[in-house]
Amino acid sequence: TELPERVERVRSLNARLRTELAKYPKVRINSPEAAVPQILNLSVKDVKGTVFQRELDAHGVCVSVKSAVSRDRRNALSSWRISLSHRTTDEEITGFLQAFDACYRTLTQP
Repeated sequence: TELPERVERVRSLNARLRTELAKYPKVRINSPEAAVPQILNLSVKDVKGTVFQRELDAHGVCVSVKSAVSRDRRNALSSWRISLSHRTTDEEITGFLQAFDACYRTLTQP
């Protein structure tokens, strides 16, 4: 596969995640639209990133929680990121979204 096709594939996966995750009221996408498409940084209001990471891990999904830069400490503690590559499959994105939904429902209940 040529490099431009790989980049376009990652961009489309990133766009799919942004679209789906934006449906959740407590989700904040921290990565700007123009950011590299391989990384999507997000946070869920009032849920620490490490807590969401552990819950996703229990569903077989690995995400990173260390953030290099943040302007807002509270948001930094809630932030975590998803890494994508041209080898990421649509099925893996679907699986992630299903795991995310289960975790979100568990962790954001009043």
